[in-house]
Amino acid sequence: MEWSNETLSSLFRFILEPEAGGRAYVSRIDSLVHLFPRGTSDTFQHEMGHVLGFKDNYYTVWAPGACSYREEGNEADIMSNGGTGRVLDTHWEQLDRQYPVAPARVPLR
Repeated sequence: MEWSNETLSSLFRFILEPEAGGRAYVSRIDSLVHLFPRGTSDTFQHEMGHVLGFKDNYYTVWAPGACSYREEGNEADIMSNGGTGRVLDTHWEQLDRQYPVAPARVPLR
């Protein structure tokens, strides 16, 4: 396969930002994944989910005791909670739909 400027421009690039403590994010406009020092592998996995087309799975709820809104997520879902989440069956199903792969052919004997 010959690489062209058009092919290369559609690939995501990774940038390690110089200052620690920032929040990692993906910019689809310029195909950049911004990571920060001291980030975790969970953060990297979550951001790769964005590269593959997954959206954040956070939701906002009203907390009456604090009289404010807060962000919550599903602790089992990597796109909702990078620290405790994992790749779910629904993620694999979505990948199968988005990136179909032909089944492997078994050679006849």
